[in-house]
Amino acid sequence: MTDFGAPPTALRMMMQLDAPADRYDLGSVRRVGAVGESVVDWVADTFDGAPVEELYGQTEANLVIGDCSSLKRPRPGKMGLAAPGHEVAIVDPETAEQIDEPGEIGEIAVRYEDDPICFEEYWKKPNLTDQKVRNGWLLTEDLGSVDEDGFFSFEGRKDDVIITSGYRVSPEEIEETMASHAAVANVAVVGIPDDERGTVPKAFVVTADDGQPTTELRETLETRVKERLAPYEYPREIEFIDELPKTSTGKIRRKSLRERESVANS
Repeated sequence: MTDFGAPPTALRMMMQLDAPADRYDLGSVRRVGAVGESVVDWVADTFDGAPVEELYGQTEANLVIGDCSSLKRPRPGKMGLAAPGHEVAIVDPETAEQIDEPGEIGEIAVRYEDDPICFEEYWKKPNLTDQKVRNGWLLTEDLGSVDEDGFFSFEGRKDDVIITSGYRVSPEEIEETMASHAAVANVAVVGIPDDERGTVPKAFVVTADDGQPTTELRETLETRVKERLAPYEYPREIEFIDELPKTSTGKIRRKSLRERESVANS
């Protein structure tokens, strides 16, 4: 096997295994398709220097952005460039008009016409199709930005982004910062109501085998985020749980955590 693709959740689970990497012959792996800076060093150590190349797409528009380290060096925190043959842009989430200012956050969109990788329609759901395809763009429902060199960044799902004190906060950025701590196996961040700030981040943390859900660890993780991100981004609450809810493909279901919070506070 030369190419290995896995969601970051799976890689973080692999990182917790006691089995040493030298039990297996991993020398044939040339690249690992995944997302998340917290796994980069572990992947390089485990797979004989193989780089992590980020990939981006969805069911309705498969691989449309990604890295290719043999052509251009990946940039930390970036998803990569638009794949050849696809027009990808950042558009206004309300009007679906293209945003030309580098670095401005908007919705990631793919030019729909004549792109064979885009879906045709939702089966017998024309209204949903009309919401998905507007102004000639297939709207991904993901927020992102693109720099002056064409490298795209992922900011989060439209319904996952946390607006606290007027600031837009990406849960992924907080999750990556916390997950890079050795005592953390996995983490998910959602917004919860707050009387003063409207919404604040709350983190659900699964500890690693050698990690203990202590007050000291909670304070350490809070400080870690405060030192590496903006002051308003640190989670005002941290809850240790045994397992995070996931989809069938291994992605974290933040919606389930938000629903859990809603029930707990009702």
